[in-house]
Amino acid sequence: MIAASEMRLRQLASEAVPGAPSLTLVPELRTDGDEGDLAQVVIDGEIAQRVADVRASLQDQLARALDRLALGRYGYCEDCGEAILAERMEFAPETTTCVGCQARRDRAR
Repeated sequence: MIAASEMRLRQLASEAVPGAPSLTLVPELRTDGDEGDLAQVVIDGEIAQRVADVRASLQDQLARALDRLALGRYGYCEDCGEAILAERMEFAPETTTCVGCQARRDRAR
């Protein structure tokens, strides 16, 4: 199972070109229109920023997983060192933490 996850990780990494500019949509800045139109421009900008943030986070996660692969630590939690469940690795090959450690990180935010 880990071998399949490793292959998916490499595929994800090859699709995400490091250093490439993200294709974030910038909403059209319009000064005409009513308050609803202006509010939509603001909402569109916030959505575009969140998409860019998620893409950047995925790029970082992919880089960390590839580093762990090169070090022979792929498939092991970077926090506790225990093996990550194969099902989790299959679902998210870029993951670097087990379920328990990820839950602790999420609660700490």
